[in-house]
Amino acid sequence: MAGLQDVFNHLLLGKEIKLIFNSKQEYDSLRTSLIRKLRKASEGMESIGDFNPYREQFVKSSYSAETGEAVFQL
Repeated sequence: MAGLQDVFNHLLLGKEIKLIFNSKQEYDSLRTSLIRKLRKASEGMESIGDFNPYREQFVKSSYSAETGEAVFQL
């Protein structure tokens, strides 16, 4: 995957994403960015009407320090 937007788009499609990170700091940075992006998407949907498919969604993630592998999903 090329970047943050690609990862976010795959999450919105309901896909589980596995990535390898060089450090926990890199993982934390992406996780934080995804949480912010989902919050902004939800706020945007709220501002245009009652239907908000992201209202009950959250970013679920896990990270293994041993392997550097992280898993993300909504």
